[in-house]
Amino acid sequence: MSMSSIPHTSVNESQREASKAERRQRILDCAREILRQQGHAKLSIRPLADAAGVTTPTIYNLIGNKHQILLALAEDSIRQLEQAHESSTTTDPIAKAEEVVNKLVSIYQADEEYSRQLHLGLEAEALGEYESNQRGRGRKVAIDDCKTALEHGYLNGDIDSELLGNRFSSSFHHAQRSWLRGKVDLEGMRREALISCFIILAADARPRFRQRLFDAIRDLG
Repeated sequence: MSMSSIPHTSVNESQREASKAERRQRILDCAREILRQQGHAKLSIRPLADAAGVTTPTIYNLIGNKHQILLALAEDSIRQLEQAHESSTTTDPIAKAEEVVNKLVSIYQADEEYSRQLHLGLEAEALGEYESNQRGRGRKVAIDDCKTALEHGYLNGDIDSELLGNRFSSSFHHAQRSWLRGKVDLEGMRREALISCFIILAADARPRFRQRLFDAIRDLG
């Protein structure tokens, strides 16, 4: 089909959508920079609009209020984790936990201050929605991993997979809070998260796998 045969309204609509996407990304990039340089408390709509070169109604129309901006920024790291999890081929629960936790640490290490301010902002501004959406997705992944571990003979099945997965997910978030509050560095967060996860799995592990978990815990120190 030649360009002359493409309806003019379709071309205009495509251009409008591209312009919206470009402005939305510019807003998020500026929000990321404000978090990195000034902290989550300084992120507000009017200064963000000035930095991004748009009007305040544009931000509300394209993304929403402050906590929706934070959720949109968090979505990027969530997608990276989900993609890493989906591309993993291992069924070994120890290797799977290490892959997921190490991937998250690498995301945070790439821009640690931004990552810290983003999650502090989420706790301050959007915890309810964050809990029900992003963290809910994390719990589902943990539950699915516990079911897979049971199917492959690593667990006894004496403890419900949903209960194990929920505890698994909660233990990670506890380690994350320790990092957010400066109690541990990222390596400390990684160790704390993995040790907690391995202890939870050990509660339902078959003997040979339980010994491997104990060995892994000892190696983490």
